[in-house]
Amino acid sequence: ALRLALPVLSLPLLAIAVPLALIAFFPQRVVARTQAWGGTLQARIAQSPASWRRTCLIALRKLVLGLGHSAESIAQIGQSGQLQHLICHLASITFLLVYVAIGWLLAAYFGFTLNFWQALTIFSTSLMVAYLAPLPGAIGVTEIATAYMLDPALGPQAMAATLVLRILCWYLVGPPGALVLLHVQRTGNWRWPTL
Repeated sequence: ALRLALPVLSLPLLAIAVPLALIAFFPQRVVARTQAWGGTLQARIAQSPASWRRTCLIALRKLVLGLGHSAESIAQIGQSGQLQHLICHLASITFLLVYVAIGWLLAAYFGFTLNFWQALTIFSTSLMVAYLAPLPGAIGVTEIATAYMLDPALGPQAMAATLVLRILCWYLVGPPGALVLLHVQRTGNWRWPTL
């Protein structure tokens, strides 16, 4: 069932990854397109009488121009030659791969046979759900989404693998991080590293 559902389960990830890839590889085209759409919307706004339609057009124009500004900013960050930006990108990729590896190992322990690409799709999508869910900490939503991607029947093995992953990667790292933060605040020894 997982093999058949994997393309459908990948759609939310693709919905975010494809626009980001377009912004990263073709920023000038994205900015030019959003500016052109913004001009077209401005002309329609000028022709529209005051109504809910005009209000919607104004909001849409702001959204389109905001996407263009975001594309410029993301492209600028992506093309940076500074070592700190490279380190930040590598740390993000490393975090994602470690999360996927832990999820993959837990899935295998609980009886799920996944290849690397299935694990990458399932656990990176679960991270995306965790970041985008409109709930504090995405509590519940992330677990159910990940368990569903492992087993659409939401069996006990899927729920167990998901809960252990969530505890290991989200909840157990909080207390040590808080202790480090308290220590740094008390001693005042924190400085930005120079690279």
